[in-house]
Order: sequence, then structure tokens, then C-alpha cells
Amino acid sequence: MELIEQCLAQDPRPAYQVPTTEREYGAQFWDLDVRWHYPSQG
Repeated sequence: MELIEQCLAQDPRPAYQVPTTEREYGAQFWDLDVRWHYPSQG
């Protein structure tokens, strides 16, 4: 769990995308399918 938190703290979103709270992101960590979104800023 700590490794996943550290990875997400690096903000792994693609740099070319405008950040939006409506977008869900995902990645595979070993046998886990991890999905997340970032809260709105404001």
C-alpha cells in the first residue's frame, strides 16, 4: 500500500492532459488494478 501511495504522490498523470476531476486514471501494480482521481483544487 505504501508503494502505491508513493507512486500516486508523484502525480503520474500525463503532462499533456489538462487536469480534470472528471477523469479517472488507472494502472496495474502486479496483480492489482488501481484506479484513482484527484480532488478539485479550489
